[in-house]
Amino acid sequence: MTLLPEHWLASPHKAPGDLVFCNALGRGLDYREVGDSFRAAVKAAGLTGPRRLTLHSLRHTFTSLLIAKGLDVVFVSRQLGHASPAITLSVYAHLFAQAQHAAAARAALEESYQTMTGTQPREPSDPASRSVVALLAAGESGPVAR
Repeated sequence: MTLLPEHWLASPHKAPGDLVFCNALGRGLDYREVGDSFRAAVKAAGLTGPRRLTLHSLRHTFTSLLIAKGLDVVFVSRQLGHASPAITLSVYAHLFAQAQHAAAARAALEESYQTMTGTQPREPSDPASRSVVALLAAGESGPVAR
């Protein structure tokens, strides 16, 4: 963390929209330009294991976390730089389905528990679960619109 401010101070690119890591012209680095350094950092951090950690695996992790938090496909697609949400769905449709089903399962289990124990419902913390709880409370079913 101490090296990041030093790097920024030494850079000629300090405008609010400028990239922290860029080439001499201020343009973004191509992933091939940072691959060797990334692999060295992974090795130095002791993050070696049965599966190789790559820049692409970080991209998939980032995407999976956005989807798990209930963000919609258009937003996720834009974050990834995909030309259209269809491309995002072609790779990550299973994760969107899992996130939706997980929210529905949480809501159904919570409702069953409340019925069995006679407790008051608690407000879910994530927006996806709140919309599912609202549907269940209204007696509706089906996919949740986002």
